[in-house]
Order: sequence, then C-alpha cells, then structure tokens
Amino acid sequence: MNAQQDEPPAPALVELHVTGGPTALLHAVVRDSTMLLPLGAVANVLEILTDSTVPGVRWEGRVEPEHIRLLASTAEHLLCRERRVWALSAEDASWQDGQLFVSLPALARLLDVTLDIDWTELAVVMRPTDGLPAVRPAGPRRHHEIHPGRAR
Repeated sequence: MNAQQDEPPAPALVELHVTGGPTALLHAVVRDSTMLLPLGAVANVLEILTDSTVPGVRWEGRVEPEHIRLLASTAEHLLCRERRVWALSAEDASWQDGQLFVSLPALARLLDVTLDIDWTELAVVMRPTDGLPAVRPAGPRRHHEIHPGRAR
C-alpha cells in the first residue's frame, strides 16, 4: 500500500462551474494534492444518466441522446467512454459512503472536458461543455402555445 492510500481523504466543499451551464456546490475529498469529485453528483449536475452504481465496484452512466456509455470500474481499474479505455489507479478513485469519487484528470477523460482548479477559492471550472446535456440549448418545444382565435 502506498502513502496516499494510508492517508484518509479530507472532506472539502467545492464549487463546480460548468461553462455555459449550471454551478453546483459539491462535497469533494482531497488526498495529498489531489482533488476527487463525486462522480454521481457531477453526472446529476450535467444531466448525465446514471444507469447503475455498485458501491466499491463500479459506476455506469450514459450521455443522451447520443447513447455515449460511461464506466468507472475500481474492481477492474478502468475508465471507459464508449470505445476509449484508460487505466483507473487507486490514486484516481475512492469510494466514500457508497459514492465513487474520481480525480479531476480521470473525470476530464471520462467526460471529454478540461477541468481547471482554483485551490484558493476551492472552485473547479469545466470547459468546453457544449456536448453535455445540461448545457445544450433546449430543443424544439413539445408543447404548442395556444393562441386565441380571431372572430370571423
């Protein structure tokens, strides 16, 4: 076991700024100089669907309507976005109270974004975000407005 795994992660409250989208206050954990964000909570903010979570094992989700499959498996030590696969090290992931927390580099790969951290403000900025459901412009309205008819 390495030194990072011996030290318990410290809790932190972090503001996530999604460029062109929502801002959210998230409970994060910090281990040494590595910040880890809760994957399920980030997915919720971004309107990414969580398909399943098996605590201590994996998190699975998808970006709709493109059906982009996302997977973070601590049991198999891998991170997947569709057909792209990366190693997920113990330093990049930690389970806390049934939630998977992942490092900013791992989260950036999974979501295909860039994440910048401001340690003084405990803020994380996500960009570019145009491919994420929470930032896309609303599609055509499904409900039609009813206009009063003119008297004939």
